Amino acid sequence: MKMLVLFVLITLSLSVNTVLSKERPEVDLLNMTLEQLMEVKITIASKTEGTVTQAPSSVTVFTRSQIEAMGITELGELLNYMAGTQVLFDVASIGSTNNASVRGSVGFGNDVLYLFNGQRLNNYHSNSANMIYRRLSLHNVEKIEVIRGPGSALYGSTAFSGVVNIITTDASHQRNDVTLETGENHSYRAAANFSYNVGKWGIATSAQVMSDEGQAYSGLYDRFNRTEGNARDPRHGHDLMLTAHYGNLQFSVLSTLYKTEDYYLFRGGLSPRNDLETESTLLALNYQHEISASLTGHYRLGMQQGTVEGVVLNGLGRSIPFPQEDAFIGPNFEQQMRNGEAYWIWQVHPAHTLTFGFNREKADTPRAYTQANYDIFAGRPPFPYLTTVTPLLSRRLVTDEKVVINGLFAQDEWRINDAWYLTAGLRYDDYNLVGSVFSPKTALMYHANEQNTVKLLYGQAFNSPSLSVLYNTTNGNPTIQPTKLRTWELIWWYEQNHFRNGITLFYNEINDAIAWVSMKDKASLIAMNADEQTTSGLELETTWQPTSAWQINANYTQFFKNDTSFPVANGTPRPEDWLSNRFGSFSVNYQYDDQWNFNFNGIIHTAAKALSQDPISVFNLMSSYHYTPKLELFVNVKNVLNENYNSIASGSLGTVNGNAVYELPRRGRWFYLGLKYSF
Repeated sequence: MKMLVLFVLITLSLSVNTVLSKERPEVDLLNMTLEQLMEVKITIASKTEGTVTQAPSSVTVFTRSQIEAMGITELGELLNYMAGTQVLFDVASIGSTNNASVRGSVGFGNDVLYLFNGQRLNNYHSNSANMIYRRLSLHNVEKIEVIRGPGSALYGSTAFSGVVNIITTDASHQRNDVTLETGENHSYRAAANFSYNVGKWGIATSAQVMSDEGQAYSGLYDRFNRTEGNARDPRHGHDLMLTAHYGNLQFSVLSTLYKTEDYYLFRGGLSPRNDLETESTLLALNYQHEISASLTGHYRLGMQQGTVEGVVLNGLGRSIPFPQEDAFIGPNFEQQMRNGEAYWIWQVHPAHTLTFGFNREKADTPRAYTQANYDIFAGRPPFPYLTTVTPLLSRRLVTDEKVVINGLFAQDEWRINDAWYLTAGLRYDDYNLVGSVFSPKTALMYHANEQNTVKLLYGQAFNSPSLSVLYNTTNGNPTIQPTKLRTWELIWWYEQNHFRNGITLFYNEINDAIAWVSMKDKASLIAMNADEQTTSGLELETTWQPTSAWQINANYTQFFKNDTSFPVANGTPRPEDWLSNRFGSFSVNYQYDDQWNFNFNGIIHTAAKALSQDPISVFNLMSSYHYTPKLELFVNVKNVLNENYNSIASGSLGTVNGNAVYELPRRGRWFYLGLKYSF
């Protein structure tokens, strides 16, 4: 209830402040008024263009100007500002990462589908995107479209609890700018965007390089007492993207490399020698064909390759079984994926728009090995010392299975009359490793008038088991079946010129969720379809622009129910206890004259049962000054109040006095300043 009251108070307090402030002329710092934002076209919900109000799904869209005004540079931070979504920080054998939980999902990143200009980023080894794309930069993003809820009827596997499509700048956007920034923790970032058009030809490039030595932490759980609980969280990396088009034919390539060391990496093995590096290449060829006035074809070929290499302290040296020095173990992994898609949008009749198509994906894992400085698979200890970290090629983590998925989908958007609209869709997926799945979807929408729209949605989704679950060489289970989701949503949208409000009620049933179950010997675990989950809740969303100077965004989510059925051991948190039952976020933007822009934003969560901390409130402040129309200076302060808060790990880091350690510290206050020059 306190969260709901806070949501209302933020809106009321700002409205009073607006009344007391002097009316100012409309300025261009945010580029778009609320009326223009309401008309932003999206395609994620149906592959046809429409607004958020018209979409047959629960949809959120973030524009470039909103993202820049808030001072957000990474996707993991941005998703905190979406209704129904909590972003969890976690560590695992593949390193530290952010995982989005949508409407209570507890898949830790493997049940949300991430698309990059419509191309799948999720791999089939873990079903997650952040295994390889762990730091998705926003420096060249034009907008981000998100479905909250199932998307399998269009996108197939992993489009389970949500779908995120990252749409980048291309030559048609005419974007040319350079951004330089520096700040605490010896951090710096340089980013640039360049575009050029001549006739039918166009080219756009973007690049970013960043380095951050990390904040200092003390008192961390240190399983081997090598650092006395002291560590940092550094991160370094760069990415480069090139897009070229000729008419309706477009080619793009994205290359990324990110690295981290020190910090927690895995299970409390602190060491300055911890290291993790991810590298990826993403290629895409797209063509849009105007076949006739009523029929348009869309075609895409894509390929991606990603690698993960790293090591982490995993055993003490100078004693059996590691006589030479400390033992370091980590992944040596490579994933390859090729995909193709073709779909057509056909205006069959003034009242019917038919979308239909197919796609095919193939994936394999050429490398999936453990690498170490001891041969831990050679036999009984003491293990042979390998001098340097070496891939143990004799033992794969996952057997070399090929994934082949073929999908067919069709959808009809029927305009029954001026007020009633019905969208119905069905997709069929054939997965060579687990069989076939049908995913239906229906959306009935009633546009009562220009201000009021009501939607009733029903959808099903599935999440195929990952290769690491099916064919793990230690405890894989090839009999695992896909996890299934059924969901109902009731949505009311109210819009005026300066105000937009949305209320969503949702109900989810998840069946055959995958859980790790103890085998009869109690000494090992095996994956099984052993869990069920029921979630229901309320989402509130408000956008308000009372004057041309102010814009306020806020959302609030409350779970009425979030229960899983899988029994857990005493002292182990239940999956639903990782999450807050009430949470929200806000962003308040104020423009002054034609030069200043201030953005105050934050997230507010009630306490999660699994964490021994009070409710958290993390606030940020972004201030920018346009020295000239082309030159912008800015200061960004993260966690302004220096909130001391934690996240929960998906597994125990270790044990202290018989109690398992699950908590991971988050960053305190830090700031950076910079400049952006547009030309």
